[in-house]
Amino acid sequence: MRRRHVRYLIALAVLLAALGVRYWTGQGHQAPNPMVVTRVIDGDTAELGDKEMVRLLGIDTPEKGEPFYDSAKVFLRKMVLNRTVSLRYDKRKRDSYGRLLAYIYLDDTLLVNEAILTGGLGRMYIFPDNKSNQPVIDRLLTAQRRAMDSNRGIWSLPHIASPYYVANRQSMRFHRPECESVQKLSEKQRIVYKTREAACYEGFSPCRNCQP
Repeated sequence: MRRRHVRYLIALAVLLAALGVRYWTGQGHQAPNPMVVTRVIDGDTAELGDKEMVRLLGIDTPEKGEPFYDSAKVFLRKMVLNRTVSLRYDKRKRDSYGRLLAYIYLDDTLLVNEAILTGGLGRMYIFPDNKSNQPVIDRLLTAQRRAMDSNRGIWSLPHIASPYYVANRQSMRFHRPECESVQKLSEKQRIVYKTREAACYEGFSPCRNCQP
């Protein structure tokens, strides 16, 4: 009986260890990978000491020439340039350009992606195949909602409104009703919002073609 109990404890320890590894790797939440940021490209892209480019996961900041582009870039530079950061990934580690896709942490606690949203210097941009870390996504959404409620940064900008907006549950994007993407959208995946703010408040991102 005692020998069987020992075997049980050993098996349990092995199982717990396996689950611990799975938490960090099997579901895309890899253990922190300390790296030094050597260059900031824009508000959501940076270069690491090993010359790897990293795109901040879950957010999108203004492009060059758009309002708050410079503010977002300066903000990211002040936060991470020449500092050691930790990278944590989701299911898909790289984008179509070969850049790393990561949540970037300072001191393993301060989530840089979240700080950018809190400042109203970007919006959520969730990739359909990188949605496994729901606690982090919830943090990003809370940060965005706070910025929206305060009309901070990009949320203070005026825009040309449509009568309504159509969101895609699967892609996490929303569109103007005349957008070509809406014509292909099934009823199962379709959600209609009266305002763009309502869509953003639920974590949907504007389509880059129709620019709602």
